[in-house]
Amino acid sequence: MIRYLGIVNYLSDISHSDYIEKTYDNLKNKFNIAQKLDLFKTNHINLSNGFLNKSFNKDRYVIMYNGNIFNIKEIKKQLSNKGYKFSTKTNLKKEKIIPIQNIDNYLEAEILLTSYHEYKEKFLEHLNGTFSICIYDKTNNIVFLCIDRIGIETLYYTKNKTDNSFIFSTNIKDILNVPNMKAVLDKQGILELFGIGPIHNPGYTFFKDIYKLLPGHYAIYSNIGLVTHKYWDLKPKECNDNELQYINNMYSLIKKSTKIQTNDTERIGLLFSENINSGILIEVVSKIFPTVNTFSYNIIDTNKKNKSSNYINIFKKHYNIDNYNIISDTKVLYSLLIPAMMARDMPGMAYLDSTIFEFFSSVKNSGINKCISSLCSNEIFEVNDISTTGFPLCLSTNIRSNLINKNIGNEQILQEYFDIIYNSVIKDVIFLDNETEYDKTIRTNKYVNIKLYISSLVQRINHISSNINLEIMLPYLDYRIIEYIYNIPNHINTNNLLKKIFNKNFPNTTSILNTSSKMCNSNYTNMLEHEIKKILNDNSSKLLKVIDKNYVLQILNSKGSNLMINKNDELISYTQILAYLIQIEYWLNIYDIELEF
Repeated sequence: MIRYLGIVNYLSDISHSDYIEKTYDNLKNKFNIAQKLDLFKTNHINLSNGFLNKSFNKDRYVIMYNGNIFNIKEIKKQLSNKGYKFSTKTNLKKEKIIPIQNIDNYLEAEILLTSYHEYKEKFLEHLNGTFSICIYDKTNNIVFLCIDRIGIETLYYTKNKTDNSFIFSTNIKDILNVPNMKAVLDKQGILELFGIGPIHNPGYTFFKDIYKLLPGHYAIYSNIGLVTHKYWDLKPKECNDNELQYINNMYSLIKKSTKIQTNDTERIGLLFSENINSGILIEVVSKIFPTVNTFSYNIIDTNKKNKSSNYINIFKKHYNIDNYNIISDTKVLYSLLIPAMMARDMPGMAYLDSTIFEFFSSVKNSGINKCISSLCSNEIFEVNDISTTGFPLCLSTNIRSNLINKNIGNEQILQEYFDIIYNSVIKDVIFLDNETEYDKTIRTNKYVNIKLYISSLVQRINHISSNINLEIMLPYLDYRIIEYIYNIPNHINTNNLLKKIFNKNFPNTTSILNTSSKMCNSNYTNMLEHEIKKILNDNSSKLLKVIDKNYVLQILNSKGSNLMINKNDELISYTQILAYLIQIEYWLNIYDIELEF
């Protein structure tokens, strides 16, 4: 991950301030992070020596970006056909050439800036990838910010009230460590944290006044302020293919997405899960690479005999596979609760985040820098099964509201907050004229699932993988696949289509797949109980100021038997609640968060 930070002030000259040095010092001292980051400041530009801080025309542009543009060669070809030349080795006398500095090693950045110069904000329509991009146009004195359609990459922003500077970054830590910036949790943050966490109200974070650029949006910051625009959204289309066409089209899209994301990669790993989606990726990737390095992950349960899976052996019969089985235990996962939280800068799915953190770290330590994965694909293909309205996996409103200190909120307040957010999301859903009420309900649920739930899932993966410098490719999240599935008629089970794609290559094997999630054992639960008891008995604990201590004690004393859990709310289980509360306690202290109710 390339981290960058921008500070813009149209009222005063901040070019010679000590923001960079103080920010670096704060990061190193507070979070034990010595990693340099890219930073620019305006009005006067002062570039640090970051990897992607490139000025492609001293009189015009500065660009900072993070992510991957998968179709960069196609964009270069389109621009070349328009008369543009690339790199300083070419003739710079033609009319459409943009004078640049020596950028032989930064061709992708040059192509992005040239595309922006040619198309302005419409250049986003040409991009296929995961990205957050900042372009400063010195001629027009504006800052252009954007992120990809699905929101796999992130871009946060805020205002520094001390000097009225506009601050943006790929990382919340970097914003918080700008001088005079404070981490604050207010009432809305509490409703976010306990009400819909780890999902977020689109565009918001748990921190007061720190916002997130919405997926499929760009923003322009100028001396009149910030103006955001939507450049992509899910739109309804008539789709009348037959089953065979759906299968062929879907398989073709998966192959194209996988190929374009692994283009120019010499060695790649594949995160191996015991599901159909992962199996399809092995089949596709094995046609691109002579050897497929697969990584599987298992947790030792000391209370049960662990059975080894034969699933990988199915593929070994057909392909040249080198499989690495990573074995973990719940003691390690418990120790990773806080590192996983800090990778995200916010509390999350606790146990699940710990498993992802360890899995990714082990893959990275094996010498692999880039991996392909089917993570998040189940959520895309199974959206038809959503039978309730509201926030996906955040439906136990009574439990969530009972966790909150009664002086802050109750179930009615929480439900009202849900309704406001839910209605603000579904107002953008567009329907076909011939859709029934049932069709409209399913389409709405698909839309909410992608905009709220999947967006949160992919950002978790992005932040954790970026924290350990492992690049994760998610071919199932190609926007073309999501658009296609979004418009497959409701009577077609998209998950069954995947099974048929899989069975074409591996007949009669789907019955052995293990699709159930791995649950933590009693040792893990005991460690959580011990830690939460310490927190509850500490009168200086910040957590006690935001939770209902008596209700948490009831949960603890009954070992969760008093919880009426909605099966669709993955966070609200006994162990997940304990782990989440522990993360919140450490989050409040490590980030020195002020409480403002």
